[in-house]
Amino acid sequence: MNTTLLATYFGPGNAPPLRSVFDLMEVSRAGLSKKAVANMARHLSIPLADLFVILHISIRTWQRYSDDKRLPQEVTEKALQLAILYTQGEDVFGEAWRFQGWMNHPNPVLDGKNPLTC
Repeated sequence: MNTTLLATYFGPGNAPPLRSVFDLMEVSRAGLSKKAVANMARHLSIPLADLFVILHISIRTWQRYSDDKRLPQEVTEKALQLAILYTQGEDVFGEAWRFQGWMNHPNPVLDGKNPLTC
């Protein structure tokens, strides 16, 4: 796991240093801020509408949170899993834009759906 890349997704100062799986567990329990998750979505070019589906959170609930408010553990876990997926995808595809393109391209194995929204 590329912990340096993972930490950059959330933005400087928005998440504690993520050096190991134990740090991920601690962050998962404490929760990420709304600002950190929004930063990640922006960095990964994930539209907020898709992010809400992935995180299983309604737009109204999202709007109720202030930028510094910690998101619930289940939402934080999904955000961390998404970030880990993208770090691994970037390692496999070699460049972020290639993996992002693959995630947003219809895939015949997925009945023509794109991987991001499945």
